[in-house]
Amino acid sequence: MNFLIEKTSFIYRAPAMAHVIAIARQAAAVDVTVLLTGESGVGKEELANFIWKQSARSGRPFVKVNCGAIPETLMESELFGYEPGAFTGAAKKGKKGYFEQADGGTIFLDEISEIPLHLQVKLLRVLQSMEIMRLGAEAPKRIDVRIIAATNKPLEELVAAGRFRADLFYRLNVMPIAIPPLRDRKEDIPLLVDHYRKRFAKKYQKQLVFTDRALAMMMDYHWPGNVRELVNAIERMFVTSAAPVVDEDHVAKWLHLEPPTAADPVSVSEVVPLKQAVADIERQLIIKALHHARTYRRAAKLLGVDASTLVRKAQKYGIESRGGEEDGFYVASRD
Repeated sequence: MNFLIEKTSFIYRAPAMAHVIAIARQAAAVDVTVLLTGESGVGKEELANFIWKQSARSGRPFVKVNCGAIPETLMESELFGYEPGAFTGAAKKGKKGYFEQADGGTIFLDEISEIPLHLQVKLLRVLQSMEIMRLGAEAPKRIDVRIIAATNKPLEELVAAGRFRADLFYRLNVMPIAIPPLRDRKEDIPLLVDHYRKRFAKKYQKQLVFTDRALAMMMDYHWPGNVRELVNAIERMFVTSAAPVVDEDHVAKWLHLEPPTAADPVSVSEVVPLKQAVADIERQLIIKALHHARTYRRAAKLLGVDASTLVRKAQKYGIESRGGEEDGFYVASRD
C-alpha cells in the first residue's frame, strides 16, 4: 500500500489509519455529531480539523475548546456566554460563549470528559434542541452548530461510575472514530520521521540523516506519547545534535533507553594471535563496562565477575582509576 500524505498533515501507510481517514471522510459528508477517541497525542485535534475542512461548514467558524483547561467556575460562562450584569465583574455588554462563536460552523470539544455533571445537562440541551441559555438570560437562544467531541478516557466506564451522563454519551457517540496509538501503526514511523526531518531541517537550517538502526530503534519504541512525542523527539534531536548522522546511540539517549546491544559485538579486521585477541577484547570490555557503570562493583556485575577479579584485571591491562563515589572508582583508560 502506498503511503498517503494528506493536506491536513496526516501521514500514514498503516491500514488502521487508512480506515480512520475513510470513516472521517464519511462523517464530514453529513452533519452528524462525531466522537473521537484515542490516547493523548494520537492526533484527535488534527482529525477534527480534517473533518471540518472536508465538510460543508468549512467556510464557517471552527472553534476549538479544551474543556480540561477551563476552570470549573468559569466553564458555564465560557461555553454558553452571559448577559450584561449576570454576575459581579461581568462585561457590560455581556459575552458570547464558545457555542455562539461557532454559530453556523463547527465546535470541537476536546477532553469532553472534563465537563462537570451539572453542565452536561446544558450540553445535552444543545445537542437535542440546538438551544443555549446564557448566564442571566430569560430565554434560550437558537444556534446552528456541528459538534465534534474528543476524549482520551473511556466514557463508557465514566458512565458506569456515574461521572458522565449516559444520555449525553449516546448523543455524542453517533459517529465514533477510534484513532489507533502509534505503537499499533509502526509502519508509519519511517514516514513520519522523514516528514518531520524535512520540516525541522528547513526550520533550523540543518540537515540530519537517520541510520537504519536508528529508525529500527524508533520503530521498536512503544511511544507512550504517540505522534506528539515522536515530533517532540525529532525536534529535540535537531536542536541538540552536534553530528549530522543520528544513530541508535543518539536515539537511545534522547528517548532515555538502554544503549542498544549489537547483533555482533565483536568484529575482526585482521588475524592476530588468539591470546592477544582475547586480551584486547577483555581490556575493551572492562573499559566500556567501567565507563558505563562508573564503579568497579557495578561494572563487575555487568561483566559477571567478582569485583576483586575486575580490579586485578584492570591493573593487569593498565587501566587507571581515581577516587570517586561508592567503592571509590571513576575510570580513565591508559593507552
